[in-house]
Amino acid sequence: MLDLKERGDEALVERLVAAFPDAWIEDPPADLDATVARVARDIGVRSAADAARFAEQGAMISIKAPRMGGVLEALRGLDATRAAGVPAHVGGMWELGPGRDQARLLAALYCPDAPNDVAPLPRHEDSAREPSPLAVRIDLPGFGPHVSHVGHGPRHE
Repeated sequence: MLDLKERGDEALVERLVAAFPDAWIEDPPADLDATVARVARDIGVRSAADAARFAEQGAMISIKAPRMGGVLEALRGLDATRAAGVPAHVGGMWELGPGRDQARLLAALYCPDAPNDVAPLPRHEDSAREPSPLAVRIDLPGFGPHVSHVGHGPRHE
């Protein structure tokens, strides 16, 4: 994923696509023709309606619950991308604790093979990554606080 933050121009995007043909170009300039590259939209996705509008243009959609007003609107956004037949990925916005667990759970359930920025990071004490994919606990009530990592047991009790 190459994030342009809505900067640059068509020539820059063409050079990036030539150098990284399998990459998604996230948030190229808004007036860029979506056929130039594999386009992903993030910045302008603030609701399920925004997700549906960009999905109709064929763009991959970045779903971020905090930006969209909560998990229910994020779920509606994920439904909109599925209805349009375009990929989605779940992104984070510096959440910690239960918010990060919820984002990881959404990513694991709705788009496990998509790029994301909420995957487990290396631990501070060593360079090994936590196991992936995440184990999804469906035997406990609630959403998020019971997400556990394969082989590590519950993160919160």
